[in-house]
Parts: sequence; structure tokens; C-alpha cells
Amino acid sequence: MAVKQNGSTNAEPFHLDKNLITEFSNIFQGNEERVLILNGKDENGIKIQYFDNKAFNAEKHLSGELLQGLEPTDKDGMCKWCFSDVDQEVDKKEFCQTLFNLDPKAIPIQSPSGRWHVIKVFNKKFPRADVAKEAKALQDKLEKIYKVDKGKTLPYKNGAANLPYAQLSELGRTAFSPRGTRLTLKQFIHRVKFKRLLLETRQKYEDTKNPKLLKDISR
Repeated sequence: MAVKQNGSTNAEPFHLDKNLITEFSNIFQGNEERVLILNGKDENGIKIQYFDNKAFNAEKHLSGELLQGLEPTDKDGMCKWCFSDVDQEVDKKEFCQTLFNLDPKAIPIQSPSGRWHVIKVFNKKFPRADVAKEAKALQDKLEKIYKVDKGKTLPYKNGAANLPYAQLSELGRTAFSPRGTRLTLKQFIHRVKFKRLLLETRQKYEDTKNPKLLKDISR
């Protein structure tokens, strides 16, 4: 199986190994009983999407065979990521740098409409109410500068978001670096894991007050 590495129609295909599929599934955990299906757009440019009662299939999503979205909340009311929707067109470099300054842990992702989604991935699952507070804090920062669709800030009950790294028409839906460059799927996974490692190390420092851990963080 081959997919486009950076989501662009001009990119050379590459083999997507099972490890990348597993890593992507580990990042986007949530409701395992239903998934949001994105089935292109109608003649008016409106997204055609609906829920289907089956689990998220990362392999089909990443290959472009079945474009999917996911609810961050699992059956136990726990979440590992949150989401904001910036409903305006913004220059890539400007938006990515501004977002990094607002919250270095937030990751910008191009939306199906060509605008912006923002996610934060945590090092483990937390109760939805706690993650919702993090999402609200990020939303408050964003809406001081941009037009934010507050009704789409996740997590909330039954709320879902389209996931990145699948192809919609000719629009590559990928994450971006703070400098506004596209991240390949492998780079995106690495960035999420690196941010997670920093969070875990900071927590260990808070628990132990070991100065060596603090030194490791600042390297």
C-alpha cells in the first residue's frame, strides 16, 4: 500500500508501514464505537459527512480509501486530545508562528476547507472535563486574534473532528511546523511524541524536584 507522504498531489508515494499506522492510532484515540465518515463535497462545496457505527480504521484513513473523523471522548469519558477550529484563511507562516507563541504544545493542521484546525495531544488520557478546560483556554487565546468557531471546540459530548493526513480532492491536509512548513506523517508523529516526552519529564520533575530532569528539558 502506498500513500502520499505529505498529503500533496505532487508528492511521491511511499510505503506506509504498520508502525506508522499504529503510532497514528495511538495519537488519535477516542470513541471506538462509531466514526465520522467524510465523503467529499456536494455541488455547493458543502462537506458530505455522517457517522457510521464502526471503529476508526487508521490504515484506510491514511491511504485515502476512507476519510474519517473521530470523537476524542472514549466510552469511559476520557480524552487524550483536544481541538479548535479557526474559521478564516490565514497565511501559513503567520498562523503557525503565532500559534507557537500562544501555545508551543499546540499543532496547526490544514482543514478540509483550507483553513485551520488546531490540536493538542496529551501524554495520557484525562477526564473530558479537564481536557475541555485546556481546550477552552486555547480557544480563548486564539479568538483574541482569529475567528474561532466556538461550537466546534472539542471535547464535548458527541462532538467529532476530521482527522489529518488523508486526501480530500486536491487539498493536502497535513500538520505544519512553527515555521509554516508541511510535516510529513513521520515528522508529525515524531513531534507529538517529542512533546509528550517533554510533558512526562516535566511531570517527573514536579514530582521529584530532580534538577537533572530540569536540565534535560532545557537541552
